[in-house]
Amino acid sequence: MVLPTRLVCLVWLITCLSFNVKAQDFSVKSKYEYAPKEASKGNSLIQGLKFSEAIEEFNSLLKRANVAGDNRLAIFAMERKAYAERRSGDFEQALITISQAIARAKNQLDENDMLLSRLYFRAGVIQYRDYEFTNALYYLDTAQAVYQISDSYDSAFYKNLVDYKYYSLNSTNGNSDTLQKYLDIRLKIAQQNKDKEEELYILQDYPDFYSNLGDFEQALFYAIRAYKLATENLQPNPKNDVNIDISNKRTISFTMFKLAGVLRNKKDYTKALEVALQIIPIIDKYGPKSFPNYHAYYQGVGVIYVSLGQYEEALPYLEKAGEIDIKTSAAKRFYGINLVNIGNCYLQMGEEEKAYEILNKSFAVLKEVVSFPSSDYYFPHENLGNFYVKETEFNKAFIQYDSALRNSLGNYNEGALSFPEGENFSYYDLEALRKKASTLLNIEVDTLSEVERLNISKSYAERTHKLLFDRRKDLSASEGKLFLSKQFKPLYETAIEACYGLWKATGNEKYFYDALQFSRYSKAILFLEQSEELELVNNNLATQDLKESFYMAKTQLDSLEGGFYALIDSNITSDSLSQINDVLNSARNRFQNVVDSLRAYLGEFENQPNTVFKDLENPISARSIKSGEGIIEYFYGEESIFALGQDSENKVFVKIDELDSIQNGLLNIFSSVSQAPEIKDFDKKLDHFNKHSFYVYKSIIKPVLDSFSSKTKYLTIIPDDYLSRLPFEILITSDIEPSSFNSLPYLIREYSVQYELSNSLINNHNYKKRKKEVSGLLGIGYRSGDLASSRSQYGDLPGTEREINFLKASVEGTYFLGGTKQDFLENARNYDILHLAIHGEADTVNKYQSSLIFSGSGNTQLQTSDLYLAGLNARLAVLSACESGVGLITKGEGTFSIARGFSLVGVPSIVMSLWKVNDKITSRLMVDMHEKFNKEGEPINEALRQAKLNYLNNSDAYLSHPYYWSAFIQLGENVESNEGKRDGLLVVVLSAGVLLTILAIFIYRKKRRRTI
Repeated sequence: MVLPTRLVCLVWLITCLSFNVKAQDFSVKSKYEYAPKEASKGNSLIQGLKFSEAIEEFNSLLKRANVAGDNRLAIFAMERKAYAERRSGDFEQALITISQAIARAKNQLDENDMLLSRLYFRAGVIQYRDYEFTNALYYLDTAQAVYQISDSYDSAFYKNLVDYKYYSLNSTNGNSDTLQKYLDIRLKIAQQNKDKEEELYILQDYPDFYSNLGDFEQALFYAIRAYKLATENLQPNPKNDVNIDISNKRTISFTMFKLAGVLRNKKDYTKALEVALQIIPIIDKYGPKSFPNYHAYYQGVGVIYVSLGQYEEALPYLEKAGEIDIKTSAAKRFYGINLVNIGNCYLQMGEEEKAYEILNKSFAVLKEVVSFPSSDYYFPHENLGNFYVKETEFNKAFIQYDSALRNSLGNYNEGALSFPEGENFSYYDLEALRKKASTLLNIEVDTLSEVERLNISKSYAERTHKLLFDRRKDLSASEGKLFLSKQFKPLYETAIEACYGLWKATGNEKYFYDALQFSRYSKAILFLEQSEELELVNNNLATQDLKESFYMAKTQLDSLEGGFYALIDSNITSDSLSQINDVLNSARNRFQNVVDSLRAYLGEFENQPNTVFKDLENPISARSIKSGEGIIEYFYGEESIFALGQDSENKVFVKIDELDSIQNGLLNIFSSVSQAPEIKDFDKKLDHFNKHSFYVYKSIIKPVLDSFSSKTKYLTIIPDDYLSRLPFEILITSDIEPSSFNSLPYLIREYSVQYELSNSLINNHNYKKRKKEVSGLLGIGYRSGDLASSRSQYGDLPGTEREINFLKASVEGTYFLGGTKQDFLENARNYDILHLAIHGEADTVNKYQSSLIFSGSGNTQLQTSDLYLAGLNARLAVLSACESGVGLITKGEGTFSIARGFSLVGVPSIVMSLWKVNDKITSRLMVDMHEKFNKEGEPINEALRQAKLNYLNNSDAYLSHPYYWSAFIQLGENVESNEGKRDGLLVVVLSAGVLLTILAIFIYRKKRRRTI
């Protein structure tokens, strides 16, 4: 419809007012109290749901008011008549009536009259209820503008106005900041009125708001908060009154439904189903008449089963949801959306004919009540797109994803190959953009060349990435950031796939560097963010108060998050979880405030963007690589693995497609090397390891090495996903008939290999920025009263005594045999090298629990949060312990090990283990490594390599098994020992002195002969 000109002109008022939205200011206004007695009969009829009689009554009142010349009463009667018409379902007539009332009011009332505001509000509600959200918003904006300039106030009316304003903004993809302001206003009004029922109602809008942004951690916080409020404010029911029982169960069921929805959005489908299924017996006891959302609850369970891929289990729930009475527009809309879910089930079950029949019916039903474009059509189109991708019909999938976006965004009018403009993209829009970019890799377009099509796909991925990173900056919870990294890793696979195709088609090395950039975006981003925070607090300009505040806030936050997610796994509706939920949210806010204070205090950070993101966005260009060195970065995707290699002469871009076979090979290698071999079937195990190790070698690294210069012998590898568990040194480089483990052609025999978390960190570790210079070595060994033969038990480690005693005799420092956690925390900051020969324990379930275990009693576990307080200045940490490099692997981020913690706090070089190690042989390797590092001046990586080779070359057929010698790898920079440098310098000086002495003697004798 065409909006009245004067209405559009009035809307400008709200533009100024919306930036200063507040609950209300009653200081200079009087309460609006116009409630004519003549309208009481009509109002009673409306309350009795007798809408036809109410319409007749208000028509009669309108005539009487006109005869009496009472313009205000006449306009009021028209407003009530329009309300009754809307409630009767006659939206068209209701809009006509209210439009006439507005036109009359403009001529007969002041422009700041409260009744005029109520008329605009009524028009907005009519349009909203008729799913004309854009028009509704215009009317509601004007209603609010008039209300703000009115001389009176009406709290109940204003609450309803703000409610509808929020829902209209939400339905028109409104600005998230504005939406949040209105949400907060609504909540504040309810709290001011001490209306717990209204507060609960509003709290349940927060999960939807934050889910739409992709901030599922905040959505979860509000869902749990609403559940807690609901349980705390149930009506007392000592006499077991049925109506009170129904009311209480209705309240609890709805909050549980919202909670299950958030869990589903977080992809925690099993937990979502557990919560949702608890609702069904509650609502079945009383039926749909007592539970207005009865059918929605059944649909919710069905949709979760769909998400789990359990389509046959989903159908009974969805069919039950479809039994809803579709007399109203809202019910018909629900019915249409439910048909989409049923159709999707049949699609996935292979019954395509039946599925298309149901889907066509769903679109027909929706068209009756929802006009295009509308977000209601988003999921039907997305579901069809997903199905077509599964069927490899990419052109059809592309059209469906494009249609999903056009319905969601509304203002997307560009061509299908053009990226939509704007700012207000929801999380689901970003998902559709990701999927659209992926289909662009495979669609057929007659008017586009392959290079043009791939460039469009790459551009889509790049622009979606920028939107994603902007969204990420607004997230406070690390779990929310990790979720985004995991869910959008396929975006970077699409981008790298496009770069690979462009590299193959053009040979332009630009696409090689673009692929490296996308690979950089796909891993260790949270690590880089947290590293920057720690760099802030370690700045010498930061005050001690700020540092202590940071450490306390960060330590508390990590501890609370660990406990919170453990409770979610055990019982998400427990009282304990509700309590920790509020504390955790406060801790997140407190930590963010501390970080903001640090930035404000330190001049160089003031008003500057996050430097991590700034550095990440800097384009990668040709980097100078020394002769003999090579870098290989891996991207482990859902469809392929990509390897990007470069040395001083070459660039290599490899795509590896045999993903299932490679994963099988990796798992077989892990199981072979991560435990001590048994004598039984030893030859078969040798053949088994040789077979899988060579297969992985020829699949993922040989194609790169074959293109490198023959001079390249020093490799830096940036692994990804499963590859982070692999010590590449054990890969077999030729297909031979093996005779023993010590004769195999391991990669380590030809190459020195070190590792990095991200290409952002190569030659770019934080320690270079520190002011405090330290030297010497801190060595701590484990000792207890119980003997143990392996570092997997909390007993004595006899080999550690050898390590500590060797270091004590060789390197200046401080040593503790039987040292405690407190010994470490009090001394570690003063040393250049840390050597911890103690126990280690990995946690592959909880990312916060991997630890090192010191001697002593009480709290002996050192976790990453403890390192925040340690103020480490070391360049090297040798974690001579079990599983120090093992932890939960998170897609899109990496491994959460205790070694990661040392790297996080700025230690640039770490020696860590990938499984539980043998104490005696570990001691032998560590002593040999330090001999070469501290005495002979070898860089740490080469020292470790030589120690492994020495062991390998001097071991028997059994003890040369990779389990014994290959667990330890070096992460980060290849640092050199200051002791080794001094010793090397002394050798040079002494050698030079000897040479000069010999030369002087020679010259002297020569001169003497001439004289004689």
